[in-house]
Parts: sequence; structure tokens; C-alpha cells
Amino acid sequence: MIASIFSSITSPPWGSFWFSVEAICILVVAFGCGAEVWADLHKFSDKFRIDPKSGRLGEKTLGAQRKEWWKIFFGIIVAMGLAVEVMAFSFSFLTSSREIEELHKSNLVLQAKLKTRIITEDERKYFIECLRGQPRGKVMVSFDRGASANVRVYAGEIAELLIAAGYSVPGGADICDVKPILPPDTSIEVWTKSLNDGPAYFYPLANCLTKVADKVVPNVNSDILWISTNELWIYIANYR
Repeated sequence: MIASIFSSITSPPWGSFWFSVEAICILVVAFGCGAEVWADLHKFSDKFRIDPKSGRLGEKTLGAQRKEWWKIFFGIIVAMGLAVEVMAFSFSFLTSSREIEELHKSNLVLQAKLKTRIITEDERKYFIECLRGQPRGKVMVSFDRGASANVRVYAGEIAELLIAAGYSVPGGADICDVKPILPPDTSIEVWTKSLNDGPAYFYPLANCLTKVADKVVPNVNSDILWISTNELWIYIANYR
């Protein structure tokens, strides 16, 4: 329970609140310090306490005593202001740290999205080794007309990799005006018109492509018109 409350009040949305508390405390401390200086410089006169019943003069309070009392009072205000300010600063520091951490994570995600996916030499070796002994054939590689430069570079890398592995990729990676509806976060989708009459290398190739892509989705669709039954179509959706 306490941990949950602490986590809540140190979350980034609380940052402005703790900053406001800090600002108020600074004003309180400034007021208390100024008031202490005033109490130290001011000449307090002696003051007599009047008895409410008789109306006669009662206990006498010396000016020095009054001065000391005010200095103590304003000193307490300063001390309390400083204590709350330190607490608010601590919480403000924690909220800022968590906000910076979240921004850093978001920045890393953004960098990962913007970074061009380059297939490494080790990945090339793993991919080719994965396909050892598997049949080869014709593959069509394409990307959407509105694809980013990163996706286009990645598609070219995939086409070169397939050629290096012994596949035929006529024309290399090319633009496709038909954009399929894909599951979220799909990197590559491998299409065939038929499992029975289609290329025997459909599943082996789809499986080995996972060596160079985050998410590969095999798909069977007999309605595809731009490839023949003995061809595969690889659609590059993302560069990760």
C-alpha cells in the first residue's frame, strides 16, 4: 500500500505539484528570513499585560523578551519551510528522474524505429545454413509504394540475401501497388497460391527468414494474380 502511494506521488504527472510546493516554500523561507532580520533590528518596547477582571496592569514583558519570542517564531517558520522544501525537492527529483528515464526509453524505441535494418554477415551465414538441403526457386520481393527509405533498403538487402542463397529474384526488390492487410508488427509476409501445388520451399524459406526479421508471417492465398503457382511472393512490411 505504502509502496503504491509512493510510486504514485513520484510519477511524472506529480512533477508540477512538487515544483509548486518548492516555489511556495522558497517564498515562506524568504519571508521568515526577512522577518527574522526585522525582529533583530526592531526596537521592541516593554509591554504590560492588563488584567481583564480588574483592568489593572499585570505582568510586564520586556522588549528583549518580545524580540526573542518573534525571532524564535520566525525561526520556526524558516525551519518548517526548509523541511518541506527539502521533502518537495526530493520528490521533485524523483519525478524528474522517472520522467527522464521514460523519455530515454521512448527515445530508444524511436531510434530503433528509425534505424536502418542492415543484415549482418553472421545473419547471412545463419540464413544460408538454415536453407542447406532445401529446394530453391523463383521469388518475387516487393514493398509498398509509400514505403520509407529504411524499408526499401531492407527489401534490397532481403533480395540480395535470397540471391546469395541460390534463389531467383527477377528484377530484385520492386514496388507493389497492392498493400496486404497484415497482423501488427509484421516484418515480412511470405505468400504462396497453394500449399499442395505451390513451391516446396514455401515453409522452409518462411522459417529461415526469421533469422533476419522480427516477425515473419506465412500466408496462403489463391487469389493473388501477380505470381504463378510455382512462385513465392515476399512482401516487406517493416525493416525490423
